[in-house]
Amino acid sequence: MEKDTKNWIIALLFIFVILLVGAFLIKPAATGYAIYQEMDKSNISIEDYQRGIVDFNAEIFTLNEELTACYDSKDTLLNDVKDISKRFAVCSEDLKSMEKQKEGIKEDYDLIIQNAANNICCKQRIDNPSIDSYSVKDSRIICSTDGDKKISCVF
Repeated sequence: MEKDTKNWIIALLFIFVILLVGAFLIKPAATGYAIYQEMDKSNISIEDYQRGIVDFNAEIFTLNEELTACYDSKDTLLNDVKDISKRFAVCSEDLKSMEKQKEGIKEDYDLIIQNAANNICCKQRIDNPSIDSYSVKDSRIICSTDGDKKISCVF
């Protein structure tokens, strides 16, 4: 009984070795033979086929180089976009600050004009009591009875 078990184990090992050899030798050989048959049908010589493979490999190398260059360009462009975005944010903040300053200057300008108009028009009101307003035209304060803005005289 022990001898039969040994024989079975040896037989199974032999079959396993044959399958292993078949997987590593027969499959590539069958694939190579199938490729050879296709080449034979297409009337291409082995040398032409090898040249084609060399050409394809060179083309793949060139395409890989171009792809690498594209990736580098993409990275450079992304960095440029990030830099421009940061500069745009700074400019946007500067613009907001300048708009606030402009509003402040406009308010100061309006107060100065109001004070100057009050001084000028209140003095003219002494001679003409119907003067109650003023307008600004051609950078001049014009006192009138129907102006855009009312004056405020304290006397």
